[in-house]
Amino acid sequence: MPLVPAGPNAFRRKTESGCPFAFYGEVSYHGYFGVGHQLIHGGRDVKMKIYNDDRLVPYKNTTIDPLNTKAEIDGLLARWGIRQVFWDWNPEQNNVVLMFKLPERFGNAQPGVRLEPPRIWTKGNRKRREEINWHVSMRVLFWFLKSNLESAYLLQFDKTTAFLPWIASEDGKTVLRDVILPRLGKISEFEALPTEDQVRDQEKRQAAKIIDIPKEAP
Repeated sequence: MPLVPAGPNAFRRKTESGCPFAFYGEVSYHGYFGVGHQLIHGGRDVKMKIYNDDRLVPYKNTTIDPLNTKAEIDGLLARWGIRQVFWDWNPEQNNVVLMFKLPERFGNAQPGVRLEPPRIWTKGNRKRREEINWHVSMRVLFWFLKSNLESAYLLQFDKTTAFLPWIASEDGKTVLRDVILPRLGKISEFEALPTEDQVRDQEKRQAAKIIDIPKEAP
């Protein structure tokens, strides 16, 4: 999904929260967690580009090469037991995708995560064209991952919960966020899922209804 080009009015605004991570991303863009601020104008979404001269952008002075950050991310994930890691690495074509399997299973399912770094842009001028600043974008991704993994450990919840919005479908084309967000207005209509204890009680009741019928003599 292409970004909407920066315009004179809609795209120069700052977020009101004052938080350097006030990124909302594109709801339908495969785990793209930090594209830009999401503004609503006349009932439609407008995607705002974020430039590295934005005062809310962190790590803007980093000198760490994107490939070095990529290696750091691999080491970070391995430290937390995540070793099935896959990259689609093509920054020259503005395409960087990180996918990894979480070391947790739910029945026969092993959740997979799909993430893309936020696109933090460097403005163009007479000597250079506008381009994504991968130095900054990759540092944001690194610290996002580090924060989520440490939070999951310290707050004692599973990694799947930490990355729930970015859990990917089997084909990797859809993330859970894309499915849930359009339905948030109807969430009150969903029936609460039974707890594990309720499921076990139901299975016991079903088993108690089974009656052994003696075999008939031939």
